[in-house]
Amino acid sequence: MIISESTVGRILTFLKGSGLIFNSLSALRTKRKQNLKAHVR
Repeated sequence: MIISESTVGRILTFLKGSGLIFNSLSALRTKRKQNLKAHVR
C-alpha cells in the first residue's frame, strides 16, 4: 500500500489539532533556522 505525502500531512495535521501529538523542541528550532536562512536570501 502506497500512501501519498498529502495524506500523511492531513493525518499529522489532524493529530496535532486533536492534541494527540506535539512538535518537538528540535523541530521548532530547525524550522526557525530555515525561516531565517530564507529571509536572509
